Amino acid sequence: MRDAFSAIWHTLSMLLGITVFLFVIWTVAHLHSRMWRRVAEGYRGTSSAPRTGRKVPETIIIADRGPIGPSGYRVYATASIAVHEDGLQLSQVPPFNIMCPTVFLPFDEIELVQTEWALWPQPMAVRMRRLPGVDIILARDTVQWIRSQTDRPPLGWD
Repeated sequence: MRDAFSAIWHTLSMLLGITVFLFVIWTVAHLHSRMWRRVAEGYRGTSSAPRTGRKVPETIIIADRGPIGPSGYRVYATASIAVHEDGLQLSQVPPFNIMCPTVFLPFDEIELVQTEWALWPQPMAVRMRRLPGVDIILARDTVQWIRSQTDRPPLGWD
């Protein structure tokens, strides 16, 4: 009887530990993907146009634009940027892609503006028509690399 109770207790405590661990991991993934999912609400998907280049890993920042600076942001250091003939495709490298669907940003809806971010020299903000108040911040060298892959405005050289 004592052995049966001990086995049941061990199984239940192990299940409780696994449940708590999975809940913590899910919560962290949900909080981390919050800004990415916000972008995906308007731009979820992939491009069927030919890809001209891909860069991985890359760091991007997704930030809420506030009156005096970002009011909230998230850094995605494991992003993959693919340049297609009709736009940019952003995704996360596994396993960081949990709850972060692939996003496609068509060139026709992009506005590129100079911004400031931490100590980055001359970062650029990608602003999308369907995402008012949200900046997707790219480093200067990333924008230069994108420009080497396409001639489509606003990221290309016109």
